[in-house]
Amino acid sequence: MHRFIRMAAVAALVLVWGGVASAQVVQNIDLFTRNDPTTDNGLTNLSISTATGTAKDIRTGLTTSQTVGGRRGSILEKTANDVGPTVTLNNFTSEMAYSSASGQSGRFWLYYGYSDVDVTNRNDFTNAAHTYSDLNLNVNTGTTTHFEFLVIDSDAAAQAGTVSISLISEHGTGSQQTAVVTKNITAPGTLMAFSFTEFLANNPAFNLHDVDQIVLSSSALGLNADFTIDNFVLNVPEPTTYALMGLAGAGMYGFRRFRRWRDRLAPEARAAIAENAVLSVVSI
Repeated sequence: MHRFIRMAAVAALVLVWGGVASAQVVQNIDLFTRNDPTTDNGLTNLSISTATGTAKDIRTGLTTSQTVGGRRGSILEKTANDVGPTVTLNNFTSEMAYSSASGQSGRFWLYYGYSDVDVTNRNDFTNAAHTYSDLNLNVNTGTTTHFEFLVIDSDAAAQAGTVSISLISEHGTGSQQTAVVTKNITAPGTLMAFSFTEFLANNPAFNLHDVDQIVLSSSALGLNADFTIDNFVLNVPEPTTYALMGLAGAGMYGFRRFRRWRDRLAPEARAAIAENAVLSVVSI
């Protein structure tokens, strides 16, 4: 019996980690499509060459299945004090790419659930100077749900920085709440995930039934930093994943218990068990 338990556990682990058990996209937040199929105008293109400064872009009328709410607000800030070399933020390649030229540094913000954003209050996401277009997203699909995006490019200067996702619920009411999760930027080819468990740990009163604003922002990134992301989505693992993980865990737990029991036996008894196991394999 123990042999079959172990085989089932191994098979379940292979399925889980091999990708048979997948995840389901609940909501696309932004796929960063340059040529938006609705407006052909999904391009964000910000560049700053002055000593310091900010630039803003508001994209409206975008396809809601690709950009939540059909709007994307973007702000770019240059923090180094050299005139000439540029800091840029654009989605020319249908990926959102931040880049700073030699000796330059900066940071960026991406806003969803806003009709317009006020540059002066760019880091105050509930300020009255912004114009809001509430998303009214009910994302209460369980604490395993998470926001994620794929890191396409990140050099050492970018990886020294952080990226945050800020959520506002029940905007404009007496129950308005904000939750923020901040993480270190990871290597190219990795998924950065921000789970609802983490948001609720930041603010237990946050209402997942009514998310009105979403802001993805970076810290001030280091000199000559390159940071590109794609497929900013809300994701939830399929139930199959948890069923297989449970089978794997139960199977391995059962096998470990059998092995501990076997190891307490006298040498002769252990030898008999081993002989029977060999005979069982041969007879299959």
